[in-house]
Amino acid sequence: MNQLLNAPKFQEQQQVSFAGGQGRILSLQADGIDWLYSVQMPLGVEPDMGRIGYETIVLMSEAELSSTIS
Repeated sequence: MNQLLNAPKFQEQQQVSFAGGQGRILSLQADGIDWLYSVQMPLGVEPDMGRIGYETIVLMSEAELSSTIS
């Protein structure tokens, strides 16, 4: 049986939440019969020594995300 890919539930720049945090969708890509999303988590308060690394970006499946109202 051939299963079709549904339209994505979320769009780029949309605010989403998930177990452990919130973030903004940077990009999405089809993965077989589901969608994967690159989600950028917000930065915390900048430490006194300044930033030395990049923001945290996680790759998550559509089932792990919920939309937030902003």
